[in-house]
Amino acid sequence: MLKGKKVIALIQARCTSTRLPKKHFRYIGHKMLIDWVVDRLKNVNEIDEIIISTTGDISDVSLKTYAEKKKIGFYGYDGDINDVVGRHYNAVKNKNADYIVIISGDCPLIHEKFIKEQLYTLEQGYSYTRPSTICIHEGIDSYSMDCVKFLNDNSKTSYERENYGVIIRENLNLVKIGFIDLDKKYTENIFRISVDNMADLRFMNEVYYKLKSENKEFNIDNVFELVEKDRNLLDINSHVQQKKRGEKTYKFLIKTEASKEKGLGHLKRMMVLGQYLNENKNNGVIYVINKDETAKSILEDEGYIYDYSDGETEEELIELINNYKSDILVIDVQKLEGSTGYNFKNIKDKTNIKKIVLIDKYIKDDFVDVMIIQGIQSDEFEEEVKGNDKVLYGLNCVFINNDFRKIRRSIKDEIVISFGGTDVNNVTTKIINLINSLDINKCYTYKIILGPYFKYIKEFQKELKNFKYNYEIVINPNNMADEIKNCKLGIIFYGVSFYEFKFLGIPTIDIVSDRIYENEFMKISKLGIGNYCGTKYKLNSEKIEHYMNNIPVDCNLRLLGLKICDFEYIYNKIVEVL
Repeated sequence: MLKGKKVIALIQARCTSTRLPKKHFRYIGHKMLIDWVVDRLKNVNEIDEIIISTTGDISDVSLKTYAEKKKIGFYGYDGDINDVVGRHYNAVKNKNADYIVIISGDCPLIHEKFIKEQLYTLEQGYSYTRPSTICIHEGIDSYSMDCVKFLNDNSKTSYERENYGVIIRENLNLVKIGFIDLDKKYTENIFRISVDNMADLRFMNEVYYKLKSENKEFNIDNVFELVEKDRNLLDINSHVQQKKRGEKTYKFLIKTEASKEKGLGHLKRMMVLGQYLNENKNNGVIYVINKDETAKSILEDEGYIYDYSDGETEEELIELINNYKSDILVIDVQKLEGSTGYNFKNIKDKTNIKKIVLIDKYIKDDFVDVMIIQGIQSDEFEEEVKGNDKVLYGLNCVFINNDFRKIRRSIKDEIVISFGGTDVNNVTTKIINLINSLDINKCYTYKIILGPYFKYIKEFQKELKNFKYNYEIVINPNNMADEIKNCKLGIIFYGVSFYEFKFLGIPTIDIVSDRIYENEFMKISKLGIGNYCGTKYKLNSEKIEHYMNNIPVDCNLRLLGLKICDFEYIYNKIVEVL
């Protein structure tokens, strides 16, 4: 109670967020996101009642169950699910409340002190309170009950009904506003404290566990202090772009796979695409993976980040598309045959899918809308697809994740040897054997990166016993970008990290998986971003020795007139005419 005035806190929440479905029940540390919100509100003595304000949709029943468990109020609006103004007004119109605090259910760092300041400002005769300048506090607004009624009566357009209070934020003379002056730390250090997508959730968990290791509470002031000491934490979600007014968003279903036999490249690549779709373009993303523990573990190692289902057959895929109400289907699998031999016409006939996108597959099928072929392609391929608007290829169609975009290089006398997650042909051991026989005129440290499913450990260790150079072994690195950022040269295979070396401008010795790809690799060499040195069956020792003894300076893509990875271009092509 505030001086005899009744205060109700309304938690605005829904379970059908496109970007992060059921986000309120995702964990930040040991508690669910919504627990952090509710528990903080319970610490504000001025608040008399807490109500979750949501829709009457069946998807939000879990919020009702939660409210009952926490012994707080619940209101499910039976009107338009996008009418937030109507929802909140109806939730409190018969409650005899004087002041209403509207709290975003996705803001775990709401500040109890700031809520109190808002309420005591309202007590001075104001209808609405807001900071006098832009500040860190997201998801907290306080109104008089008369102002809540005013908003319901005067918010007319769908935009105004969906965005609570926007008519008075955009027209400050409509009601009497009390402005609050805040400590400058809340206005100068502005970063994302709401959870809208995967990156925001990563950020929250990272700061939670860092604070826990220092025996500090997870609250906004301690997060400020932590971020001040470690500004790199902000990189976790600084790239997130807020949804713009009128921006269209879509639900993507990504079918991909990983296994010891098939490698990790398809799934890893699709995780990069999914991250961009979700965090940079505000879309919903769900994965469908093969029924394999390798694929499952890759996603689950990321913990709370990725949503997925198992599914391999066409029937399973159709069912999942319909369950998720997907708009766009993206497929990145090793082979379009067997259980993944899809009938694309049938998929479109039995679902409401708007577009089908294939990654690294070129087929002639009227029901496939976009084919994205990664990187440099052969002359024969380019001739065949000339003028085909469905086919995207080239360096700008390579997917590079955010880890590599944030790298700052500091070159050392280090050579990285990396042949992917499985290296099924044991090229790593062959290269170690070959380098040992060469005459290298400078002393380097060799960083040998082994994937999690490298199975030739005995042969590799035997070869290492005779290796005459300094070396370091890294097994299944958490962050590949950190491992390669300082190297002078990469000796690599076509796979997950092939184009990442090129993106960072690191000179490379390129080994080809098969002679049929020689044309593409020769073109890459001619562009100045690689050095083709043979196939896995026949390594060219003379070329390798020459390049190792004459390592060029870093490749400057800009000076070469090249751009690796243009997600904006790729995205616009995918959603074109939707």
